[in-house]
Amino acid sequence: MLPLAISQPELVLDHLEELRRQVVPDLPMWPPTCDYARCVPVATFWSHHLRSDRREVFATPEDYLVHLEAEVDPAATAGGDLKSGILVAAAHS
Repeated sequence: MLPLAISQPELVLDHLEELRRQVVPDLPMWPPTCDYARCVPVATFWSHHLRSDRREVFATPEDYLVHLEAEVDPAATAGGDLKSGILVAAAHS
């Protein structure tokens, strides 16, 4: 595919334009009223988003993952452990 794209770039543009025609009419054109989900690896969550008092309890991200997997509601537990209470603002989701 890459050799064709290099030799005939107009085909790439035509293909992208066709995708835009198919997809754009179905995309919402207004800001979301609530935040969308954001997925981050446990190691990233542990390093950057976990409250420091909770991070001190777990030696590694893997230890934190084991803890989450043992919880009845892992998402609620992780949400309660967030530094700021939100992972990403709705404006950036």
